[in-house]
Amino acid sequence: MADSVVLAFDEERGPFRLTYRRDVPQTDGSSTTLSFDDWFVQIDDKTKYLRGDAAAQESDLAAGLRVVIDAAAVDGKQVAREIKLGPAPK
Repeated sequence: MADSVVLAFDEERGPFRLTYRRDVPQTDGSSTTLSFDDWFVQIDDKTKYLRGDAAAQESDLAAGLRVVIDAAAVDGKQVAREIKLGPAPK
């Protein structure tokens, strides 16, 4: 498999997306494939954080939480309007 990097931005349908795949050679001659599929949105001073119906803040973000982001196009960029924090998926 060849290394690949794909960058995509679509104002109408979603935020910036980065997908990356790379074969990493191992010392035994085999290789391990690393894959990333990440989404990026801008956060500004109007972005609201919620945990259930209660207000939350950026510092409440933690690894493993389920996060739902409502974003809107602002000046050609996807900006998070609301970030909902929930329990980690089981």
